[in-house]
Amino acid sequence: MSPEAILGIITLCLTALGLICAAAWWMSALYSSVGHIQTNTQTTNTKIDTLTEKMDGELHDVRGEIREHGRDIANLKERVGKAEGILEAEFGAE
Repeated sequence: MSPEAILGIITLCLTALGLICAAAWWMSALYSSVGHIQTNTQTTNTKIDTLTEKMDGELHDVRGEIREHGRDIANLKERVGKAEGILEAEFGAE
């Protein structure tokens, strides 16, 4: 085998080894980036879940207030109706 052929085989082997090392480094960097993305996603999901629970509680409180105000409005309408009836009875008879 000629020295050029041996040199060519060595060059091909070193190139293949370099490509394998570069691919391993690239996959390691990619895996690290995916890990960061997953951590950030989990953190964001936890924050969203916490805010959702808080919002659900607040909405429940608001709905309770709306029901209470609705009852108050119904009571006021009833009282106004009674007052109008009394006023009409008093002044309508004159």
